[in-house]
Amino acid sequence: MTRTHHRPIAGIIAAFGVIYFAWGVSYAFIGMAVAELPPLLITGGRFLVAGAILYAVQRLRGVPRPTLAQWRGPAVSGALMLVGGAGLVGWAQQTAPSSVAALMVATVPMWMVLFDWLGFKGPRPTPWIGAGIFAGFVGVYLISDIASTPGMAWGVVALCVAPVPWALGSLLSSRMVQPRSSLMTTSLQMFVGGFGLTAAGLFRGELGQIDTMPGPAAWLSVVYLILISSIIGYSAYGWLLRQVSPAAVSTYAFVNPVLALATGYFLLSEPFTGRMAGGAALVVLAVTLIVGQKLFARRASIRRLTPRPRRDLEKSA
Repeated sequence: MTRTHHRPIAGIIAAFGVIYFAWGVSYAFIGMAVAELPPLLITGGRFLVAGAILYAVQRLRGVPRPTLAQWRGPAVSGALMLVGGAGLVGWAQQTAPSSVAALMVATVPMWMVLFDWLGFKGPRPTPWIGAGIFAGFVGVYLISDIASTPGMAWGVVALCVAPVPWALGSLLSSRMVQPRSSLMTTSLQMFVGGFGLTAAGLFRGELGQIDTMPGPAAWLSVVYLILISSIIGYSAYGWLLRQVSPAAVSTYAFVNPVLALATGYFLLSEPFTGRMAGGAALVVLAVTLIVGQKLFARRASIRRLTPRPRRDLEKSA
């Protein structure tokens, strides 16, 4: 008798809801946190605490202590994704709106396709993916027009750069030795990223920038970023990667910006111009084309590899 494996549909839907909502509104909480707290120190502290909790939970569950070789992959990817990616986003949101941050970060799939093709001998982008990449660059150009607003220029530049190390770290992560447990890998990435960001913050003298006690909104934002965005969000993300395809999981990249735009506009009264609206539409279109094409290609390959039922074979004979 053939054993049938049923995927936990309710759990999958719940996990998608977590990464859609938790990461979508996290940009607003980052903006509120760095408005009163040093960006690199608070981002580094957030990842150190979240990484320590995840590591302790994994060890209590019996996950083996990682070897030195298993540290190397998470160290490289953590430095790129968290120090280079998340660190730039936190620093930039001192001046740049959270909605712009979310839209720029949404271009990560576009950079991953380019790096995979040019640097890792991956497949050449199809015409649909090429159209998505072109639309994404035009969208980024339109959104970056907000850099002309006084005080926002360097923040917008940092947000344009932030997706590059995140995409590179994501590609390297899957190609390097790492622990079997995805959550253990995440905890190590957070440790490395947290230490790197904390060291950078101390080097910049951020500790001396705290003049007054931050208000409740800043501390509430930090708690949200640690518990909801980092621990619960990353746990749901890692679990989903074991249940569905990576292309399906990456659909968060075009849902998060919509939520970030809404929370930034309605909760934080952030600016939202016509050029930003056009750029946002193009970025969402770009991610939809890129991710949708990957999903379509994966389903087509599954159909080709799946043997036809005996009944169909008999009819075709």
